[in-house]
Amino acid sequence: MCHSPEFYYLKNKWLLLPKVERQRVLWIRFVKLTRVDFSEPSKNSAICSAHFSDECYEVDRIKFKELFGLSTSKRLLPNSVPSIYPKRSADVLNEGFIAEPKKKLRTSAALQKRERVKILQELLYNPPNEETKNPPELIPTVLCSLMMRMLTHP
Repeated sequence: MCHSPEFYYLKNKWLLLPKVERQRVLWIRFVKLTRVDFSEPSKNSAICSAHFSDECYEVDRIKFKELFGLSTSKRLLPNSVPSIYPKRSADVLNEGFIAEPKKKLRTSAALQKRERVKILQELLYNPPNEETKNPPELIPTVLCSLMMRMLTHP
C-alpha cells in the first residue's frame, strides 16, 4: 500500500512491475529502499504512479487528446523507473539498503579455543566463594561437564 499523501488526493493508479528483467530489478530496488518489510515481489506487486516523475509519461499523446476534449490517461514511457521517494523520516526508510553494510565479525577456531581455555582456567583457579555458593565438591563435576561440552561442541 502506498503511503504517499499524493495517492489519496490525486488520481493516481497502480502500475504493475514490468516484465523486462532489467527494468523490473530497478523497480524492485526502489521499493526495497523505501520499505523495510519488503522482501520479494509477488506477481501482483505494483507501484503507485505518484512515484514517477512527469518525464516518465507520454506527453504528446495527452496533449493531443486534451486538444480534442477527449479523456486522458497517463501512459508510462518504456524504460521508466520510479524516482520520487516518499517523504518520510529516515528511521522509517530501510536503513539496511541506505547505509553501508556492516561486516560480520568472524572468529577463528583458534580464537574460540583460546576463549574456552580462558574460561576453564578461570573456573579452575578461582576457588568458590560466598557469591558463587558452590560447594567445593561440585567444582570438579561441573568443570568436567563444561570441558566435555566445550570439546564436543566447538
